[in-house]
Amino acid sequence: MRSLIFLLLLSFNATAALYDRGNGLIYDDVLDITWLQDANYAQTSGFDTDGKMSWADANTWAANLSFGGAVNWRLPIINTPDPACSIQNGDISYGTGCETSEFASLYNITIASSIFSNIQTGYYWSETAAESAFFTYRFIIGHQGYAGTAENFIWAVHNGDIGNPVPVPAGIYLFLSGLLSLGVARLRNN
Repeated sequence: MRSLIFLLLLSFNATAALYDRGNGLIYDDVLDITWLQDANYAQTSGFDTDGKMSWADANTWAANLSFGGAVNWRLPIINTPDPACSIQNGDISYGTGCETSEFASLYNITIASSIFSNIQTGYYWSETAAESAFFTYRFIIGHQGYAGTAENFIWAVHNGDIGNPVPVPAGIYLFLSGLLSLGVARLRNN
């Protein structure tokens, strides 16, 4: 019986979870990044009429974005080479089945379309560049590709969990409860 429990514990897979932090922020606990809930915020915000722009403009837009009280947004990262991708060309991996990029993780593991809004059928820019092209991702089919001068959609991410307030360390509570106890003891003595 013990060995069965041990085997079950060993085979337990941790799954990624997405947490709606409110105010348009979705936290991915495996990647430790926060996604904009609106996958076409560049359009929704009125910055661009269709939400599509060049790779350089997309990076500038993300870097200058201030949302949810946070700055320093960026485009998602695509890791290459990725041996799981269906097409390999030296150090460049593309096609379907990719697993190591932030986009692929969202698509393959944690995508919950009901938690996000405005996911577009076209390609999204990543911040990753290779030679004279820039990596893209298309959610409708889970395809990682790359493009040169095209205009694509933008989906900004931020490192860490920015939608969750920083907890007060437990030491503060311990200190305050000790201080309160001393005050109560002093009042009883008087």
